[in-house]
Amino acid sequence: MPQNVPALSYDRRGAMFPFIYGPSRKWEQWEQLQIRKTFFQIRSCSHPSTKMGTKPIPSYVILPIPTPWGPLVTQWPTETERSTKANVHGWRSPAAVQSRLDTLRPSPNEGYTLYLAPEQLPSLPRPLLKAVPDIGPSPTGAVLFGSAKSQLVVLPPFAISASGPVTGWDSGPLMSTLQRERDIAVVLLRLGRYAVGVFRGTKLVASKTDTRYVKGKHKAGGTSQLRFQRIRENQARALFDKTCEMVRQVFGPYEDSLHNLALGGERHTLLGLRERCPYLARFASGLIPRVLEARVPNLETLQKCGPRLYESLLVEVAPPIPLPAALGASLKGEGQAGNIFI
Repeated sequence: MPQNVPALSYDRRGAMFPFIYGPSRKWEQWEQLQIRKTFFQIRSCSHPSTKMGTKPIPSYVILPIPTPWGPLVTQWPTETERSTKANVHGWRSPAAVQSRLDTLRPSPNEGYTLYLAPEQLPSLPRPLLKAVPDIGPSPTGAVLFGSAKSQLVVLPPFAISASGPVTGWDSGPLMSTLQRERDIAVVLLRLGRYAVGVFRGTKLVASKTDTRYVKGKHKAGGTSQLRFQRIRENQARALFDKTCEMVRQVFGPYEDSLHNLALGGERHTLLGLRERCPYLARFASGLIPRVLEARVPNLETLQKCGPRLYESLLVEVAPPIPLPAALGASLKGEGQAGNIFI
């Protein structure tokens, strides 16, 4: 602890504000270090203030930490969050998803299947939302397969109209959605190159690829940096306009039959394209949430995107996290949710 201890004052809210006398700022540095150390100790369940003697630690505790800016509030992790482990299997094809379901499938009268729409995902318990971060913002909903040992979470690329819960593992609606052939528009974009195509099933039926030079970032300072930045921004806008023109030409003949839109490449560049090309907004309702990886957007990369359009994100959670009874009652009625939810 530094030698020059500052004077302390308290405002009406009771927050502590140190006033430093003299040129030394070591006290502020030491205090910020202690705040960060205390915060991470509490998150890792090792801070003395969380021991609470011999009493059991409650499942939900809000701990205020005094700081120079007011109380810092952190939330005690629950026992379920500390014991839950999520095994992310990654993006899997429909055949791989079905194979994993067959491997973990319980007996016919055990387990449950829950089909959730996007608006129902926030009602899931907090430990499940933290174990599978992608499930909360999923615009296509989610499918949960639960058993006594684990839960299998499937985030499909397309929205599923079925709803649950259903006793046993019922993958019929999920597989029928993933295996149905559909027309999908694809745009791959990075600064300097783009690829546009239309897939019918996994077959590429129309495509267009091209390049357009975009200057790299200028590392020097001064007025030259601003001048090169303006040139780069103008070249990027010209690339967006050219890509939007090709999108209209390729998608136009198939516009009435297109079900979904998939984007790939650099996220920041794709965001600029969507702002610059209002034509893509008409496919926003069928936008696939996954951003395809495309290091070099060319014809070869575009042709490989066909099977990846139907892949789902597969996550296995163990031990299973209990779901609230209100969620089951809102879907199938209170009488059928009693043996599935708690």
